[in-house]
Amino acid sequence: EYHMTLQSKCACWNGCLPPKPVSNACFYIHPQLGTINLTSIGKTNGKPRFKDIKSTLLSSSLWSYNPCFQFTEYNCQNAAACQIDRKSKLANIIGEQDNVQWENIYTNPTIIYHTANRQRSLSVELICNDNKDASNDLEVIGEISGNEFYMKLRSKCACWNGCPSNKPSSSKFPLIVC
Repeated sequence: EYHMTLQSKCACWNGCLPPKPVSNACFYIHPQLGTINLTSIGKTNGKPRFKDIKSTLLSSSLWSYNPCFQFTEYNCQNAAACQIDRKSKLANIIGEQDNVQWENIYTNPTIIYHTANRQRSLSVELICNDNKDASNDLEVIGEISGNEFYMKLRSKCACWNGCPSNKPSSSKFPLIVC
């Protein structure tokens, strides 16, 4: 009599399928490309990393943005990004950390932030700058059409595996393997 045990992830239901990408407002983990991790760029003190930036388009607004962590500026609360009127200092939230999706993963990855009511959206194009001495640079394009906004973030953290994860983990992917 013989007894045989098969120990393989392929013995699990869908166990041999490649892991799916995992993402949130701070990072994107791709099984083949690696990780984009913006955690080290964002401020955790409730203030924006990029504050009151002028846009390249002619505008009476200033713009603030903080990757990963929400901030408050004037009446713009719990935001990923805000549009601020230069004179009145009234601010509109143009994106929230809890409402994101990633696009263009194989070219220049882009994070799309939405407001809770989905009336406004912000696209932040991530541009890899793998120069080790490069600073994090935000270019605000501004409002490109009604309630759609656009920015470009140049950073080594926008490169695949450009910035290490701050999370201690024994696994590259937060997956349960049977």
